[in-house]
Amino acid sequence: MILSEGQILRDFRVLKLLGEGGMGEVWLAEDVNIERKVALKALYRQYSVDQELVERFRQEARIQSTLSHPNIVTLHSFFSHDGSYFIVMEYAPGISLRELIGKTGPIPFPRTLNIVSQILSALEYTHRKGIIHRDIKPSNIMIDTENGDEVKIMDFGIAKAMEDLSHTRTGTQMGTIWYMSPEQIHDVKNIDHRSDLFSLGIVLYEMLTGVKPYDISSESSFKIQSQIVYDPLPDPLLTYPHIPLWIVNLLRKLCEKDPAKRYQQASQALWDIQRMEVAPPVQEAPLKIAPEPSPASEPKSRSLWWILIPFGMIALLMLLTVLRQPKPETEPVFDKAKYEEKLPVYEEEAEPEVNPDSIQPASDPVAADSTAG
Repeated sequence: MILSEGQILRDFRVLKLLGEGGMGEVWLAEDVNIERKVALKALYRQYSVDQELVERFRQEARIQSTLSHPNIVTLHSFFSHDGSYFIVMEYAPGISLRELIGKTGPIPFPRTLNIVSQILSALEYTHRKGIIHRDIKPSNIMIDTENGDEVKIMDFGIAKAMEDLSHTRTGTQMGTIWYMSPEQIHDVKNIDHRSDLFSLGIVLYEMLTGVKPYDISSESSFKIQSQIVYDPLPDPLLTYPHIPLWIVNLLRKLCEKDPAKRYQQASQALWDIQRMEVAPPVQEAPLKIAPEPSPASEPKSRSLWWILIPFGMIALLMLLTVLRQPKPETEPVFDKAKYEEKLPVYEEEAEPEVNPDSIQPASDPVAADSTAG
């Protein structure tokens, strides 16, 4: 080890080892003057004796020290001591994203989107400044699980310095192969900020499914590189079927082989996430890159709805027509005068005049009877 617990190094007291990587060791330390915890990165000896690397590394440290973003670890200082070189960085509490995936497996998509949105915000900031990370991977992303999964991305300047060094060395290739973009493999001199977006897409795949998309059992770097460059991204739903369709399409667009077909800016992917979270569709529609479904593949129930909807609309219109008919406010009042006006008028016939002398007395039936007797 380069350092040891309890060691005093300039103004820093070394507390404990946080981790080891391909470039060196990272220690938790305390600035004894202001009692502030920091992360102290010590470069391995083989890098410390390479003056070309040291100079590039120092220049990148200057650049990274100008970055100020809530989701990027701040670089405080760079110094040499006893033939070794050290970087003093902001201490990011929590665990790495690699450790989080190892503990949970697939991360629920609302939590995943919270983490990815913070990473995209940081990348949007650095890309505007012309800075590319080149090594986005779970081990370079710290998650503060006690503080709303706050994200801190590490090693911006370190990644660029190391990759620049690899260009001048035969048979060397920096970066973690699982998360490399196709252009990092076959066109490394022409990579741009869209390479970071591809790497983030692979990280997103691993967060959603709990596994890497390519053959992790293979020990052949050539086979893995060939899969990255030529093979389509495996369907994440085959591994974990509970991912919303729009997130799957977001993932596919980040992982397009051709940089021209990817998101061109981190802000575009971030905007897609924000608008879908605010107003998720009732029936999730694929993004533009998704293939159009064929009519034969549509469920029968969906086709039946298209038949029933017109009849439902007609019934609704008829009901509205009936309801809109005007109703009398009160019962009609019988108007006798108007009624009598409409009755027909009949003329009464005059009774004939009777002459009294012409009236014959009626015979008396009783008298008649007695006469007969």
